[in-house]
Amino acid sequence: MSCHSGQYTVVSAEELRRRRLAAALDRHERTLSAVSVLAVDLKAAVAAYGDLGVVLPEVVTPVDADPEVWERSTEGLEAGLERCRQAMQAATRVARLRHMVAASSGLTASLTEASPAETHDSAAGELGRVLARLPADARTDSVERCAELARTHESIQGKEERDRIIKAIRLVVQHEQDRAHLIEKNRKKLENLYRDLDGLVGRPVETLRGMLKGLDLEAPLPDDLEGRVTTTRDAARTEQDRAFVLEAASAALQDLGYSVGEQFRTAVVDEGALLELPHSGQHALRIRERNHQLMFNVVRYDETGARDPVADTRAEESFCSDFDAIRERLRSLGIDLTMLRADPPGSHPVQVMKEAPRQQSSQRRARPALRSRER
Repeated sequence: MSCHSGQYTVVSAEELRRRRLAAALDRHERTLSAVSVLAVDLKAAVAAYGDLGVVLPEVVTPVDADPEVWERSTEGLEAGLERCRQAMQAATRVARLRHMVAASSGLTASLTEASPAETHDSAAGELGRVLARLPADARTDSVERCAELARTHESIQGKEERDRIIKAIRLVVQHEQDRAHLIEKNRKKLENLYRDLDGLVGRPVETLRGMLKGLDLEAPLPDDLEGRVTTTRDAARTEQDRAFVLEAASAALQDLGYSVGEQFRTAVVDEGALLELPHSGQHALRIRERNHQLMFNVVRYDETGARDPVADTRAEESFCSDFDAIRERLRSLGIDLTMLRADPPGSHPVQVMKEAPRQQSSQRRARPALRSRER
C-alpha cells in the first residue's frame, strides 16, 4: 500500500493569536471574579470593624482585540488585587485585635505605639504581639477563643499562669497561620493550573475546571492533580490542532475538486475518510489522522478484491500531483506538513475495498472507510 504521511504543525499567526486572545480573556474573567470575591470580604470586614482605609483595584476592560493588551491589563489588575488583599489583611488584623481587646487599655496602647515585631517587656505587649499574628481570615471560633484567653490573661496577676495562657494563644495562632499558609499555597497552585487550561474548550476541560473550583483550599490538594491537568490540557491542545488542520485540509481538498462532506472530520479521525478521486471512478483517496500526522493512500473498489496494477498506478500518479498541491495549500493556511513517508506510485499494491464501483457524482461525500483486504 503506497502511502504519503506527514507530521503537521500549526504555525498560522492568525490562529495562534486567536488562541492567545482566548487564554487572555479566560484569565481576565477569572481575575474579575477574584475582585468580586474580595469586594464581598472587604464589605464584611468594614461592617464588622469600620472603615479599614482599603480601596479595591480599579477595573479597566480593554476594547482592543490585541491579546498583549489584555495580558498587560490583567497583570496590572492582578497586582492591584494582591496589594489590596495584603492591605486588607493587615488592616483587618489590627482592627479586629483592637475590637477584641477594646476593654484592655494597656494592650491597645501597646499596639498603637509599636509594631508587633518590636520587643516589649510588659505582659500586655507580649500578648499584643502574639494576637497581632492571628491571620485576617482566621475562623470565628479561633478568634473568639483568643479573645476569651486574652480577657483571662488581663485578669490574672501570676506570671506562670499568664505564660500558660500566652502559650495557649500561641497554639491557636500557629494553627491558624498553618491553615492560612496552606490556603494561600493552594490558591497560588490552583491559579497556575487554571492558567494551563486557559483558552481551551471541551467537556473534559470544563469538567476539570469544575473540579478545581470545588476543591477545599484548607485540605492538601490531590497528589495526581497536576498530572490530570497536564493530560487534559495536552489532549485539548491536540484536539485544537486537529480541528484546525482538518478544517484546512477540507478547504484544500475542495479547492482540488474533492467533495469532502459534513462527516469528513469525524471520519478522518475514526477509520479514515474515503473521497472518490476526481479522475477515477474505481479509486478513492483514504485520509487518516493519528498523533499529529496526516496519512493519505489510494484505495481501489472491487467486489472480488482483484487489482489492476496499471490503473492503480495511474490513479496513484494522479494523486501525487494533487498531494503536492494539498501540501502547498496547507502551508498557505498556516500548517507545516513535515514529510515522514512518500512512497512512489506503484511501489506497493494498493489497498482494495470490497465494494462495487460507484458512479461518479458531482455530490461526492466523505464516508467512513469500509473493511479492506490486502492481497
